[in-house]
Amino acid sequence: MQNGELVGPDDFLRMSQVHAFMSGQGWFDLTAYQMVPPTGGDIHWSRLVDVPIAALIYLFDFFLNFKQATYLAAIVWPLLLMLCTIAVWTFICDRLLVSYARWLPALFGVLTISSINQFSVGRVDHHNIQILFFGLMILGLVNRDRKWGDYLTGLAAAFSMSVGAETLVVILLVFAIVAIEWAIGSDHEGKGIRRVGLSLIISSLVLYVLNYAPEDYFKVAYDANSLFFLVAFILIGIAFFLLGSLSSKLVFEGSFKTLVARGLTGGLFAIAILGCLAYVFPEFWGDPFSNMSEEARLRWLDYVSEAKSLAIVLDDFPFHWLATVGYYVFVLLIGLAVLANRKYRTMKIFSLYLILLACVLGMVWQVRVVRTAAFLVVPFCTIFTVMCWEYLKRKYENERLFCYTFQSGIVMFQISIFWYVAGALFFPPEPQAPIAVSAQTSTSNVSNITRREPDHCLAEFDFTFLQALPKTNLVSDLTTSTALMFHTHHNIIAGPYHRNERAILDTLDFMGRDQKNALAVAERYQLTHLAFCTGKNASLERDYERGSVTDELKNNTVPAWLKEVSPKGSRLRVFKILQD
Repeated sequence: MQNGELVGPDDFLRMSQVHAFMSGQGWFDLTAYQMVPPTGGDIHWSRLVDVPIAALIYLFDFFLNFKQATYLAAIVWPLLLMLCTIAVWTFICDRLLVSYARWLPALFGVLTISSINQFSVGRVDHHNIQILFFGLMILGLVNRDRKWGDYLTGLAAAFSMSVGAETLVVILLVFAIVAIEWAIGSDHEGKGIRRVGLSLIISSLVLYVLNYAPEDYFKVAYDANSLFFLVAFILIGIAFFLLGSLSSKLVFEGSFKTLVARGLTGGLFAIAILGCLAYVFPEFWGDPFSNMSEEARLRWLDYVSEAKSLAIVLDDFPFHWLATVGYYVFVLLIGLAVLANRKYRTMKIFSLYLILLACVLGMVWQVRVVRTAAFLVVPFCTIFTVMCWEYLKRKYENERLFCYTFQSGIVMFQISIFWYVAGALFFPPEPQAPIAVSAQTSTSNVSNITRREPDHCLAEFDFTFLQALPKTNLVSDLTTSTALMFHTHHNIIAGPYHRNERAILDTLDFMGRDQKNALAVAERYQLTHLAFCTGKNASLERDYERGSVTDELKNNTVPAWLKEVSPKGSRLRVFKILQD
């Protein structure tokens, strides 16, 4: 991380929230007051993620100034999470293998694209901690022959849901595995499923109290932990506890009859839970963005990479045919090879394969599903590597050089970065034309700007001029906005957060519609300045109306009601809005 440049909008917003909390903003008050003036932006992220980051800043503040402590915390926090995540997946492999090279989980884990994206320096949003919670759920799942494994499964699921709803699909898959293991008799007496249910109930209640003020207990939302998910998890916990208690009554002569009886009973409980949720929360069938207007979907959500389907991603970035589709098909084949080996054909491995398969299919709907499940490749690649080594030693006992060389190739082909690079080589991206820069910029400055990659306005020095201005209301593109909010004291209209739909559309109206709309937005929010990033900003790559503010500035034409006030050569061009 250089010059305070975090990874993306979510990281800037998270750190802004941490700073607000450290400055005295209430535990239950998650409003981003620098957004959507004058009321503030509605942000639903949990304070639980703010606490460890704030603790690191407090610690480093003893030795450094506050700004340096913040930047050091943004370096240390994701690295700590990555170390914990790798340790968890190593413990998972310990339960699945008797003897193996313990550096393999670290190799496959660290060199996944998900690790590089989600645990990179400056990544302080909540996605990486959810990856850790997912690993803890799997650790509990493979240790269900021990009491703590059951308790950990329920606890990690509740914590993950408390942080955010992105991993809900994976959590439900884990719950399904717990129920299946009870039905087929792996948890014959039902003690394990009872412990998972009890842990889930207690953890969900405690975390709900920590996340919500008493006056908000009965608020319902479908895009984050709320009363709906609390009721759902408690109902699932109660169902698990009751199913476990009924175990002795659901035992019949022959395992097939027992399986059918338990399967039907579990199915009835599932139908009852869905019926209760549908009756009490009739709108819960919609997706987390169900309350978003069609206009917001078409103009904004469809451009958000995390919300895209696999088909759209493949159309935009063909290299994912190898980097994503090819790699996960390869890993699924590896998984089948592992299951074909009697030595490793266990219920634990089969359960992990079902979750991996479901997640790979889920990325067809939204590619971000695989962001968390990517770490399921670790145990399968580790086991397959061990299998290959055992075969090579047996077949070519006296040809050690050949064995090591061939084994190195096997390991390399299982690393996701290899497929990512191969995809980029076979499907090179099309060159993009640079966006026009300020007319004030000299030739030497232009060459300096166009060489810098990534070409965004996220570094602290990009906002030096703005920071010197008196506090006011600004407008900028949705990508740059949260960086502006973090690096300066100014207010912005909106960031890329769906609960603030009107503010998002107003930002798009200002930047991308006719200038009459832009002036109307400026008057509505009492805007005094526009901050325009000249880099290859993703927010500027969409099609805007001809004659809009963005279209004019991209073509190096400044509307008459804007006056550029930033220094020559600024990557972030600042304009004063001249209102009549």
